[in-house]
Parts: sequence; structure tokens; C-alpha cells
Amino acid sequence: MHLSPSDLAAAARALAALMGPPAAINRSTFNKLTARQQAEHCQRGGRITNDPAPHRRLVQPQAVYKMTRADFLRAEAADRIRSTK
Repeated sequence: MHLSPSDLAAAARALAALMGPPAAINRSTFNKLTARQQAEHCQRGGRITNDPAPHRRLVQPQAVYKMTRADFLRAEAADRIRSTK
């Protein structure tokens, strides 16, 4: 039994209606689809969700030690000497 192209298209539409809308996809995934796939996704009632926000990169903790005023002045003098060379 051979079906005509119009019969195949009608069967595809009926099957899509039975299956319901497609699952929601992220915007980045949607943008990777071809224009035809994007149109089909929207025609079937598919939803597009925003991409999740990227995780913020945290600065690695630095070693901290107590510094006296004299230590600070010595370090500042050393920095001035290095920066003027």
C-alpha cells in the first residue's frame, strides 16, 4: 500500500497532534536549529526558555597575615624601589 504525499503529511500532522507539544528547549539550543526546524518547533507549540545564568567565578582566597605598620612601610618602600627601576 502506497500513500500519496498529502496522505503522509496528514498522517504526520495527526501523529504530531496526538503527541502534544514538544518539550521546552533553551534559547541556545533553539538557535542551533535550522530555520525549518525552528518553524516546526514553534508550529507544534514548543516553548523556548532562557538559558540559565552562568555561574559567577569567585576569586580564590588570598593568604592573609597580620601586618604591623612597620611591615607595611617596609613593603611600601620595597614597592617604590621596584617600580622606579
